[in-house]
Amino acid sequence: LTSAVRADHPAHAHAAGPASAELGATAAYDDSGVVWAVHRVAGHIAVSRSEDNGASWSNPVLVTRAPEPIDAGMDARPKIAVGPGGEIYVTWTQPLAEPFTGEILFARSVDQGRTFTTPMIVHRDRQVITHRFDAVAVNEQGQVFVAWIDKRDQVAAKNRGQAYVGAAVYYAVSHDRGLSFQG
Repeated sequence: LTSAVRADHPAHAHAAGPASAELGATAAYDDSGVVWAVHRVAGHIAVSRSEDNGASWSNPVLVTRAPEPIDAGMDARPKIAVGPGGEIYVTWTQPLAEPFTGEILFARSVDQGRTFTTPMIVHRDRQVITHRFDAVAVNEQGQVFVAWIDKRDQVAAKNRGQAYVGAAVYYAVSHDRGLSFQG
């Protein structure tokens, strides 16, 4: 796996050479019919594109600078959405130290997938609890929504001596094309 960084751009601009994507990919079409896929390559989150309906794929562009722990199995696989202006939005779960815990990370590209911003955590709650099984969607106005399963209410109920069965669904929304999120 090789990578190159564009020194003139502060965001991630890694391009990977030919490598096999690991299982656990998600794909989305843009308005021009290009298929975009997010997947894991050698411990990185990466994005590839296909202009021929998946018959061939571009070399992956790395979203993450360094390999990192990524929960990429089953419904925890990385997710991708395409905005009305061609923006590429990617989310994934990074596992934490305790079993079944994680945090939801997000990165975006506003230059047709050539570079990606530094990943950020979309939720404000930083407890080592379940923030997992994310979903990402964009509406026609360009608002970006990220939702996930979250167990903070279970922890709060336990601290009050109350029972709480299950988990909640939390979400954050961006009104500025993924630059920032509000809970």
